[in-house]
Amino acid sequence: MRATKLVHGFSGLSYMQRLQKLQLPTLKYRRLRGDIIELYIMVTGKYDTDASINFKFISYLGTQTRGNKYKIFQDHVKYRPNLRKYFFSNRVIQTWNSLPDFVVASGTINSFKNNLDKFWFNEEVKYNRKAELTGTGNRSLSCS
Repeated sequence: MRATKLVHGFSGLSYMQRLQKLQLPTLKYRRLRGDIIELYIMVTGKYDTDASINFKFISYLGTQTRGNKYKIFQDHVKYRPNLRKYFFSNRVIQTWNSLPDFVVASGTINSFKNNLDKFWFNEEVKYNRKAELTGTGNRSLSCS
């Protein structure tokens, strides 16, 4: 935050405005993007199989209306729900499952990064650290 104020003429702007003018994404966005890239590398088998996490995939029948063909099953923790809440495997699954096919079916890591950036181009979380990523989560639990 302090470093962006050092740029000449930016000291009077809000943090969010400084990030937008400098085209610097928030730390929250960069962490989320990095997690999703790591998950792509695991899912596509570009990691050493001994070092990666074994995920359970939801079978794809071609009749899904949302998500992608590499949907991952998320286990629900019944005992002590906050114990595993921030584990990598629990933290990224909802976001991964909300990505469309054209993003997750990318052939290379660089094409995946480009498609992910195109898909998340207008996300508010990119420059607003208090915002949440839109389009993720369980749609059946939304309040009316």
